[in-house]
Amino acid sequence: MNVLFSNAVLWPFAALIAVPILLHLFARARPRVYLYSSLQFLRRAVREQQRVKKPRDWLLLLARTAWYAALIAAFLQPLWFGGRPSAAAAGRTVVLVVDATASMAARDGAQSHFATACAEAAEILTGLTSRDRANLIWMRAVPRAVFPQPGVNIGYLRNSLRQGRVSTEAADPAAALRLAADMLRDAPGRAEICVVSDFQRTTWRSLGVAVPDGVALVTIPVTKDVVPNLAIARVATRPVQPLAGEEIQAFVEVRNFSPAPRQTVVHAEIGELRSARNVQVPAWGAATAAFVFRAEQPGQAIVAARIEEDEFPDDNAAWRVVDVKPGLRAGLLAANRPTAAAWRRALNALSWAQAVDLPPEGWEAEAARCDALLLCGWDGQGADAVRAAMARGAPVLWYPARNSPAGALGALTDSSAQGVFGWVSPARPLMLQMADAADPAFAVFAGGDRGNPASGAFRGRLSIPSLSADWRPLLNYSDGAPALARYKPSGGTLVLWNLDLAPETSSWATRMEFLPLFGEVLLSSRHADAGADGAPLSTGRPLTLRSDRDLLPQAIRVEAPDGQLHPVSRHTESGPPVYAAGAAERPGLYAWRIEEEVIARTAVNFPPEESDLRPIPPSEISRKGWTALSGGRAARERREGIPLWPWFLGLACASCVGEALLSWYAVKK
Repeated sequence: MNVLFSNAVLWPFAALIAVPILLHLFARARPRVYLYSSLQFLRRAVREQQRVKKPRDWLLLLARTAWYAALIAAFLQPLWFGGRPSAAAAGRTVVLVVDATASMAARDGAQSHFATACAEAAEILTGLTSRDRANLIWMRAVPRAVFPQPGVNIGYLRNSLRQGRVSTEAADPAAALRLAADMLRDAPGRAEICVVSDFQRTTWRSLGVAVPDGVALVTIPVTKDVVPNLAIARVATRPVQPLAGEEIQAFVEVRNFSPAPRQTVVHAEIGELRSARNVQVPAWGAATAAFVFRAEQPGQAIVAARIEEDEFPDDNAAWRVVDVKPGLRAGLLAANRPTAAAWRRALNALSWAQAVDLPPEGWEAEAARCDALLLCGWDGQGADAVRAAMARGAPVLWYPARNSPAGALGALTDSSAQGVFGWVSPARPLMLQMADAADPAFAVFAGGDRGNPASGAFRGRLSIPSLSADWRPLLNYSDGAPALARYKPSGGTLVLWNLDLAPETSSWATRMEFLPLFGEVLLSSRHADAGADGAPLSTGRPLTLRSDRDLLPQAIRVEAPDGQLHPVSRHTESGPPVYAAGAAERPGLYAWRIEEEVIARTAVNFPPEESDLRPIPPSEISRKGWTALSGGRAARERREGIPLWPWFLGLACASCVGEALLSWYAVKK
């Protein structure tokens, strides 16, 4: 037991506890003996009285001893500590980390978790003296401290708690705890970090943070119950960058964070087009509602989705900005002239494509402005520009240069590839075979009126290194070598083209099947939904705009959903300009304006990881080595100790009353 005595100087008076014992011993002294004529009846009466008197004497002794002991203990003013005793004489340094992220807006009854957290944090500050120092860190996507270092202005921290506002950002608890630990690294006296949070499992379950030696980490959960929630987790579109007049598929994913299945209506709209779907979402599961729209005009189309309001309405709406292109800007690197000439003729024949010739030297800068890359005879130099194009969702069609190193294949697919792309001239012409007839690129040939895409014959091909399981062959040669293969990672698509279109190699470029297959390969390779421009941001992240025009940042303003305007700065000195504003604070649509003209819009959505409102249990917090307390008062008592003198004073009063009752009983007898 950890007990400190505030009046330890009074310890010598503890010897007074021997007073009732000594009185009892003196009372037992034998009286002088006098002889009388007959004592038989007196001795019998004394024996009868002793059966009652002896227990009563022991009870009186116990009551008097307890009265003296309790009174002495009350004057010593003991303090009981649940943990180790506090170094109060040297002062304490306390850093409060209060969760202000989106999940804290959930409510238990009439009060939000954030309001409860602020009240608990204020309770922790109560009792700090002029010898103590404290600071407050708001835990958000980027943690923010009230003071640069812990200070003595406790009243200002209380006022900050009263004026605090919950955000719609995701949490970064590791950064907040590191900031708190840095503040306490050389703090004098007792150092303590108090974390007040809902301890949402998606954020805290896998977190492990080590605090410096001598720093105590105390956690105070503000909720133990699961708040049921229905949320829009994602809005996806295919293709990511459709062409004007092309059909757009929108997919709205709804997640159910509750132990019971729930039904809701998903509403989606693009401009004047509106539609709704009923979805049944299983317990702790997800369901997707699909919508089909068509954007007739180029520009930015807004996909807005919402569901019916529930207990936590902040994540019931989501947006997606779809960049509708007037045509596909296809950057063509023509190192292999015969095949590149066939590709250029095909691009010129497609009404929705525009061929952009890439210079042999320094083509990487121009490639950043293209919607697709066609690398004909590329030797692997400048792989970073190709990876960047794939990361933003652009399809890449690559015909490797003869005798070029195969290492470029590994650089684009994060795999190992040995050897070179050599040239193979078989004795007999190679025929094509369908490898994946279900691929979207072959859908246009399903009716049979556009010919057979596998009808060509070739008198040579490249030797291709062994491809990993992530590759999907579309066409193979009769000897088993891949002729056309697709690699689709999380970003854009890489298509390996092994079809030489020189007249001396094949006449396939003059067949009717070539043009529709070439066009469908490009179109179907855009159907990736990650990393593309227009993908929604989450709150707390910086707003950025990539523009083909060089604009003055002083002339641009970003209009938030509430109408507030934010300044813009330029973040690149060379290449396509990138403009940035501050972090998005609320979900919704942000408009980039030059005076009254809206030049672009950015969709900012609720962070999906904040929708799961399940807390981790205190037992799991304890397994991390952190101390879990029930509230701010418990943290204060753990730090300052629980005064025990009122209990001892009450015990002394009870002992005094007990002695009086026993004495009255003795007189009555």
